[in-house]
Amino acid sequence: MLKVIAGKNRGYKIKFLPSKKTRPTSNIVKESIFNIMQSDIAGSRFLDLFSGSGQIGIEAISRGAKQVTFVDNDYYCINTLRSNINKLNILQQCTIIKSDVMIYLDECDNDFDIVFLDPPYSVGLVEKTLNNVMKNVKKCDIIVETDKSEILDNKYLDTYIQKEYYYGRKKLTVYKRKRKY
Repeated sequence: MLKVIAGKNRGYKIKFLPSKKTRPTSNIVKESIFNIMQSDIAGSRFLDLFSGSGQIGIEAISRGAKQVTFVDNDYYCINTLRSNINKLNILQQCTIIKSDVMIYLDECDNDFDIVFLDPPYSVGLVEKTLNNVMKNVKKCDIIVETDKSEILDNKYLDTYIQKEYYYGRKKLTVYKRKRKY
């Protein structure tokens, strides 16, 4: 069962699509994501790429994010996401984009504080998406959920890998933007 773990919507059960096309983030990994970025979430603009049922972005809103943009290209995921958002009555804090993530990133307004991406595993989308985020979203910190065997590059000039966290078969990689003082 997936649920909102903390914040104003704590305990809400999140609907999701049980299928081979989706792979919901477990509550343990989700808790870790928000422990990692706890000091940055309040008042943030959050981008949830490959959002599926929206559980990560919904958790962000529950914990104080000002605005969340959800991007997914699957009709059933978008409908499930809308259902979750409507039931929580948080539509005013949400932007839902039904689009291919790459197309969206090429046209996005680039005004986000945090980007979370969890692309389908083993289809070559992780590096491609990460490159596109680095190119088009300039000031954000980035959290990437992948299979633990995925090796991510630390080649981006204005970012560095702060840390990698392992949870069974999953890995979280946190990229931080280098700050200019």
